[in-house]
Formats: sequence, C-alpha cells, structure tokens
Amino acid sequence: MILSEVNFQVKDHHTLIELGAEGGKSRPLAWRRSLNYLSFEASAFTIDVTHWINESDRLSRIKVDSDAASDVVVPLVKSSLRSKISVSTRVDLEKTRDKLYRTVEANGDDKRCSVAREGLAKKLILSLSEGEVKSEDWGVFKAGAFYGCAGFYDDGSDLTLEVTASKDAILDLVQVISSGHLDRVIFNVVISSFSSEVDDALRDWHHSRDLIVHGFSTPAALESMVVRRKEVGFRVDDEAVLSVDSQANVRSNLSIDGSQNVGFLVKDLVFDAAPLKSIKVALWAVVVVLFLSVLK
Repeated sequence: MILSEVNFQVKDHHTLIELGAEGGKSRPLAWRRSLNYLSFEASAFTIDVTHWINESDRLSRIKVDSDAASDVVVPLVKSSLRSKISVSTRVDLEKTRDKLYRTVEANGDDKRCSVAREGLAKKLILSLSEGEVKSEDWGVFKAGAFYGCAGFYDDGSDLTLEVTASKDAILDLVQVISSGHLDRVIFNVVISSFSSEVDDALRDWHHSRDLIVHGFSTPAALESMVVRRKEVGFRVDDEAVLSVDSQANVRSNLSIDGSQNVGFLVKDLVFDAAPLKSIKVALWAVVVVLFLSVLK
C-alpha cells in the first residue's frame, strides 16, 4: 500500500522507474505495464436504452446549390436508425483486493510523475454496453475482441471503466435485472496498468497489490461476467422430507426465472407424517413393556 508519495521517471510507455531509491537497494525499482486483473461485485444497476433517429453534418454550414435553376438547400440531415443498450453501476473499490492509483504529472514534466495516497481510486463507475468488434488488430486487442478503456477523467478519485460485450450477454443481464431475481453480478476485467516488479516476482496470487493507471486513458476489457440469481427455496414442514425424486420434480417444474409453473403445488410433494407418529407411539409402548418385564 502506498502510504505517502512515490516519484517516478517515465522511461517509456511500458516502464516507470522509482526515484529516490534507498541506499540499500542495488538499483531503482521498476514498475512495468501489463494486463492486470480486477474482480468486483455489483447488485444495483441502471439500464439505459439509447435510440439514434437522425444523423447530421454539423461541420458544414447550411448552403444553397448555386448551380441549380432555383435556390436549393443542400441536405445535411439523414436518417440513422439504431439503438444501444447499456448497463451502469457504481462500485466501492475499497472492498476489492487490489488497489488502483492514478499518476500526477510532476511540474509540467511529462517524463516525471508521482503517485500519492490521495490518488487511490475509491469508487468505480462501470458502463457496460453492447459494442461492435474491430475487424483488425487494434493496440492490445486482437481482431474480433470487445474493447474498452479505463481512466481518471477528472481530478476526483473515481475510476471510470467503459467496456463492451455482445448483445446476447447484455440482454441476458438486463432480463435478470428486470425480473427482480438478481442476487449480484461478479465482474472480472483486465486493465492495462503498472505493477511493481517486486510484486510480480514474489507475491502469491491471493495477495493484494498496488496498480498504477498512468495517462488519460488506458485499455481495459471485460473477461467474464457471472450473473447470479437469488436462491429459490421451499418451506417444508419439520417432520416432512422431500425425496430425491421429488426434489428433481421441483427443479423440473420451475420456470427459467425461478417462479413456479401453473398447476404445480409444493404441498403435493410433502409426505403425510401422521402414520409416522402412530408408529412412533407403538414403539414407545413396546419399550415400556420390555422394561417392566426386566424389573420382574
């Protein structure tokens, strides 16, 4: 954890070198860029559907075709019917294992920067939307990948993460959110960020670490999204037991959203416990008779 402030020399796009190294260190420590994991959960979402109706050429002024017999205005607005679904949420990053910090340029020198404790990202603003894949390789993204980016876009402590996914994945998430049966969603993303060479060499996978986001924007991508529904349970009488076959019938009669289908009654699967009570009374009577026989 960064306790105060660390100063860096920007060696290149992929390497930051710590400045002011202690005498005990054989050389300055390096922080190197790679795709680092960040895992977090969310349970409250906002759904936005954006519709585009027209598209206009705002760079051109409204003008008249002077070559025509009469003044004719050149069209600048055309139809552009399309839509996009996006889901957004805010996440408390103080609960995540790894911590992300932003760099601050040192006195206008783009070759030096610093990272302070105040640069710790406290909130994550996630925007997930359906996106079109690139037809060719683009930066760290191979052709066909769903791209995204992350960055600190103001002086605040909120990290903005904008990632894309397939339309099917977005619609599945929206369906569960709208059904009211959403428990939580577990997101696993990768962010192009800097990590210490010490952590890279010595840390175990479950140990926390500090990651640095350098620059206005950095590549990011959604790797997986686990949409978890609420548990569907049935209350069973204390002295009643459901057999394995009955439990299978319960599952087979549930609709996809966890609700019960028409005509299916849980009480029909519960055994009648009255005969069991009669057997229990008879067994106690036998025990009493045997005990009296021993006393004689």
